[in-house]
Amino acid sequence: MSQTTITVLNADGSLCCSFAGVMWESLAQQANNHWANIPLACCAWACSVCACYVLEGRDNIDHELLGTQLTTLDTDDQICSCIAWIKPWNSWSIVIKKWR
Repeated sequence: MSQTTITVLNADGSLCCSFAGVMWESLAQQANNHWANIPLACCAWACSVCACYVLEGRDNIDHELLGTQLTTLDTDDQICSCIAWIKPWNSWSIVIKKWR
């Protein structure tokens, strides 16, 4: 079976956590299950408090699975991790860095 590895870095670039990802939870939910402490508020891509930079694996993330973007992020390399999910059917390496 294929496995996705998700690595979360702190805002300063230091390692926060690394874990095997699953397809049925958002990146923020999975990261917070591993003590990443990514802030969540609306869980609808409206407030952007969960914004993260994608350093690796952006093509392997479905960042519009649960709806259309409601807010503008600072840069194109950011995602709202509250509604970003892993694309299925393969092994990926995804690295995200907390915005705050």
